[in-house]
Amino acid sequence: MRDKIFGVIGVLWGGAILVSAFVRDLPEGSAAYARGQSTGFVFGALLLVVGAYYLLRGSKSVRSHAPVGDEHRISAVRRGGIELLRLLVAAIAGLVSFFPLFWLSALASGSNSVGVWVALPLGFIGVPVLVLKLWRPPGASA
Repeated sequence: MRDKIFGVIGVLWGGAILVSAFVRDLPEGSAAYARGQSTGFVFGALLLVVGAYYLLRGSKSVRSHAPVGDEHRISAVRRGGIELLRLLVAAIAGLVSFFPLFWLSALASGSNSVGVWVALPLGFIGVPVLVLKLWRPPGASA
């Protein structure tokens, strides 16, 4: 399960770094700034690849620990898929909710700094935890 969580984080974070690198213009200015941008791009690609590796490796480990019967094996894979879907939805909900939370808290406080410090824990911790609490997998105890 830990591999799946780290895999989802790596894929989302690495993908976001790569998307931002492609959306930005080419770096201008000093050579050090350009090297830093290139290093960030390489880091994002590496994070994406390693996250995908752990995500795929985690799903294979569910199959290898399943009981021998075909019904049990299919059931274990289905449970793993539902867990993965829960984690992806929680991560995306946290990322998407950050922006309206930031806007509302910055509007209410009148300061972007306060808006960021309010929206970061609420968006990246509070919303995913709430999604995971509300969406329990089938057969989980309450």
